[in-house]
Amino acid sequence: MNFLLKYGAVSLFSYLTGSIPNGYIITKIKLKKDIRKLGTYQNIGATNVFTSVSPMAGLLTLILDILKGFVPVYIAKYLHINQYYILLVGVLAIIGHVYPIYIGFRGGTGMATTLGVLLALMPMEMLTIGLLWALGVVIFKRPALIGLILIILLPVLTILNNEPKSVVVSALLISIVDLIISTSSVDHIKAMLRGDEYISVKKKFQKHFNKTTQQ
Repeated sequence: MNFLLKYGAVSLFSYLTGSIPNGYIITKIKLKKDIRKLGTYQNIGATNVFTSVSPMAGLLTLILDILKGFVPVYIAKYLHINQYYILLVGVLAIIGHVYPIYIGFRGGTGMATTLGVLLALMPMEMLTIGLLWALGVVIFKRPALIGLILIILLPVLTILNNEPKSVVVSALLISIVDLIISTSSVDHIKAMLRGDEYISVKKKFQKHFNKTTQQ
C-alpha cells in the first residue's frame, strides 16, 4: 500500500506540476490576455511569451518551465524510486506541459520542460548538448530544429558515455516523445525549418534594445 501510495503520489505530482501553465499565467497578469491567442505560435511556451509579451516575461516562463521538469524528477531520485519509474515521472511532467489539465489540455511543445527533466536525469550529457546547441544556433540560426536534432541524438551520447541502461532507455523514450510532439503539427515543422523562433526573438530583442536606448 505504501509502495502504491508513494508511486501514485509522485506520478500525480509530476503531471500536475507539469500542467502549471506559467506562460498563460504570466501573460494574464501582465496583459490580461490568453497567450494561446497571441503571436506566431499561439501556445504557452517561453518563445511565444518572449515575442508576444516581453523578454523578461519570456525568460521567467523559460526558467519556470524548466523547473517543472526538473523538480519532480529530482524528488523521485531523492526518494530512491525505481530508475525506470523516474523516467515515467519525467514523461508525465512533459505530457502535463503539452496537455495541461488546468487550461483545457492545450499547452506548449514541452521543450523547456524536457530540458528540465534531462538536466535532472543526465546533467553531464545536457552540458554537452547545451554547448552543441549554442554552437548550432550561431551557425544555422534554427534553435528549435537544432534542439530537436540533439534530443534525438541524446541516446547515442548516453551510450558513448557508458551510462547505465536505465539512463539510455530514458534518453531514448524522451527523444521519441519529443519527436512525436514536435512533428505533430505541419505548421510547427515549417516554422522550425524556417527558423521563425530565431527571427521573432531577434526582432523582439532589437525592438526592446531600441526602445531602451531612446529613453
